Amino acid sequence: MTIPVRKKGLGLQKVSDVRICREGRWQRKHLASLQQAYRHAPYRDDHLGIFEQMFLSGQDSMLDMDMEFMAYVLSELDCSTRIVRMSGAGVQGLGPGLLVELCRELGAERYLVQDSARKLIDTNLFEEAGIGLEHMKPSAPVYPQLWGGFIANLSVFDLLFTCGPKARAYL
Repeated sequence: MTIPVRKKGLGLQKVSDVRICREGRWQRKHLASLQQAYRHAPYRDDHLGIFEQMFLSGQDSMLDMDMEFMAYVLSELDCSTRIVRMSGAGVQGLGPGLLVELCRELGAERYLVQDSARKLIDTNLFEEAGIGLEHMKPSAPVYPQLWGGFIANLSVFDLLFTCGPKARAYL
């Protein structure tokens, strides 16, 4: 699903400035698609409400909507991970040093980076800052899906709709 955003004449925008385009019927179409696709999912009704709330709320900020979805998912998966907006972290760095500055500001002793992003990281900057780098190669958790065989890399909501309170056990 794609949520339309306002961009005409705005050029490059900060993530915090991106606004949702509320015109049209995309909200109802997305809800109908979810209801149809997951009509047999045992926990669909437990989680469909967050989509109705977000899509129909009149929420203007894409970032705020994303943050609310993340908070919901973390809560449902019983994850206590702290989410910090960069704008509230007091970081002024740019370019390759930005991640190091962010790690310092948040008191991180190590930074977890996907193997696919390894070449984008300046390892020397992390070493100089005394911040360890750990590389990971994520794999999709296998869980029971509605359609028989397993399809990797679907939304976390697929996991929640089909596995409900047992979802965390698959992560």
